[in-house]
Amino acid sequence: HSVEISLDGYSSVRRSVTPRPGLPQLVEVALQSAQAAPSTDTARMKPQITTAVGQTLLLFKPGESALADFTMGASRREPGRRANEVLYPVSLRRMFYLQTTEVTNAQFRKFQPSHNSGQIDGKSLNQDAQPAVQVSWQQAAAFCNWLSAKEGLPAFYRQSNGIITGYNPAAIGYRLPSEAEWAWA
Repeated sequence: HSVEISLDGYSSVRRSVTPRPGLPQLVEVALQSAQAAPSTDTARMKPQITTAVGQTLLLFKPGESALADFTMGASRREPGRRANEVLYPVSLRRMFYLQTTEVTNAQFRKFQPSHNSGQIDGKSLNQDAQPAVQVSWQQAAAFCNWLSAKEGLPAFYRQSNGIITGYNPAAIGYRLPSEAEWAWA
């Protein structure tokens, strides 16, 4: 279910909730005054931005497309399907930016100078223009926080002792795309 919380003079907040019998759920929001809330006016959002390390990001607007509602996962009859791959509906409504290429070794090394992408079949994967590989999810999320700090944006991921421990959904800093955003884009 989609729940919208609104109050005159404040920006509305929309959350998705999946009711489950016997499982109480709490939806917490902090409404911001219309003046203090970040603008979601698409006219002000640039269709393309460039990060501090030279990455190009494009703005995607799934809420403006009928294709923003789709099904992810795999049918029970699909060969090779794993037990955790079930069909489920997805509805994307928020705009998001997505980089047009993978993060390169040169870009990632600005964050972690000692990064080594290794080699395959005797061929180096360490060229500056090649995609950074052998990067864990933790390292990728830490890179997003580093890039956010570099540009003065609030970090999306919460970090404790070098480990990502959660996230702040209200933060506008850089983050990795969700599986649904990646599939849709």
